[in-house]
Amino acid sequence: MSDAIIKKQGKLSVALYQNRIKKDAEENVTFYARTINRGICNNEDLASELILLGKNNGFTKEQIVKIAELLNEAKLSKISDGFIVDDGLFRSSAKVKGCFDSDSESFNKEKHSIELSVSPVAAVKNTLASLEPVITQGNSVKPSIVEIFDLGSKSPDMLTKGGFLDIYGSNIRIGGESSDVGLYFVNLEDDTKTVCLKQESIGTNSQNHLACVVPMDLQPGAYRIKVVTQAINSKVFRRQPLEFTFNTILNVA
Repeated sequence: MSDAIIKKQGKLSVALYQNRIKKDAEENVTFYARTINRGICNNEDLASELILLGKNNGFTKEQIVKIAELLNEAKLSKISDGFIVDDGLFRSSAKVKGCFDSDSESFNKEKHSIELSVSPVAAVKNTLASLEPVITQGNSVKPSIVEIFDLGSKSPDMLTKGGFLDIYGSNIRIGGESSDVGLYFVNLEDDTKTVCLKQESIGTNSQNHLACVVPMDLQPGAYRIKVVTQAINSKVFRRQPLEFTFNTILNVA
């Protein structure tokens, strides 16, 4: 697995929510954690990721997707034949549930069912053990950036002009009619060198993920990323914009 993929998988964004039923022995309020869902990733998304990371080995997106579809067909066929399928991440097999009254009783859909048994292999367990949860405020509509990943430099503190930039967090979708709304590259030495991308210049613009091209007109220096938005969700907007500035300093050569 590449360093780039590990970097993007190494941070697990979670939110804390008040547990309104269960308290500790001293009747103090407790909280439970819930993973912040960044969306559903399908075979096309995975193929695009491989191409962006340069790990496609010359295969096109269409070829990768087709191979994935064929592998899925083969897995289902083997599972149906009673095999345990080990695809490098999970071991999957079919199992029968329900009680049989005798050793001669036939399968009856009214009493019995066939379900899928899935268990992770060591690679998945090791990845989960290495994750670093990043806790944000539960039930909050405030924007919060958890991680920034520059595909050009593959560095946590460098920006590549003209390269692709992924930003992950919660409530970070850029939206609203205020002139202040946008994704800011804030120059820490000279405000006049700060660059703002408006929502139409942002390729992926969702509650948990922003993706854009790093502006070519950034001057050399130190920057921070700032989100200014009025969006609460896809249909609801605040009257006043809220902003969040990521604390990591990013350098432009």
